[in-house]
Amino acid sequence: MDSNLAVNGKGLNTEPNRESLIVAFPKLRDDRNFAIESPATPIYNCIAFAMGTQDVWVDASSTAWAWWPENVSRGDTPAALTQAFEALSFECCSNDAPEKNFDKVALYSKDGKWTHAAKILGSGVVYHSKFGQSFDATHSGDSFAGSVYGDVFQFMKRPVELRSKTTDAVQSAKGTIEVALPIMGRTVRLVRHKGRFYMPDGSPINPVRKQGEIEMTPKA
Repeated sequence: MDSNLAVNGKGLNTEPNRESLIVAFPKLRDDRNFAIESPATPIYNCIAFAMGTQDVWVDASSTAWAWWPENVSRGDTPAALTQAFEALSFECCSNDAPEKNFDKVALYSKDGKWTHAAKILGSGVVYHSKFGQSFDATHSGDSFAGSVYGDVFQFMKRPVELRSKTTDAVQSAKGTIEVALPIMGRTVRLVRHKGRFYMPDGSPINPVRKQGEIEMTPKA
């Protein structure tokens, strides 16, 4: 049995799944820390994952899918992403060395625009990332060098007792937004309210991407 597969125990760390990420991030192929941890989902992205939520897609765009911290200017600059994390009680720090009772993250940019964020599990050794609408996986800190994610431009940290800052901010998001999505060959209107998705009748759902479309599954 593959040692990584035995570690995460979820049957996700298969060669086809690994190759789907390696094609975009070649250094993962020889990364002993690379292991897929959770199923692919379009519900949340790398920024949300690093901030501490799996309920929303965090982006500076104004699309219906995207959530962004209130009172933070929307933008694609590294400064904009830093400010978004600061709004959730993260503060800048100088390195990725673990600190007791703190969560740490690494923010990435390329060509003057922010691209990615990752949780830091161990100094330069093990990071944890969500890959867009794909899987989340552990990996080494230098695995993205030369990739579309570029390089780390800022390390940040937050006391573990303030993790609720993210949850509170997401749950306090006001209003209900309708989004039209292609689902199983037809367009269905979903309702997103406070970071969760529902059918128009109020039934909670979990939209998951499958073969280029969105498939409906009951939300656990």
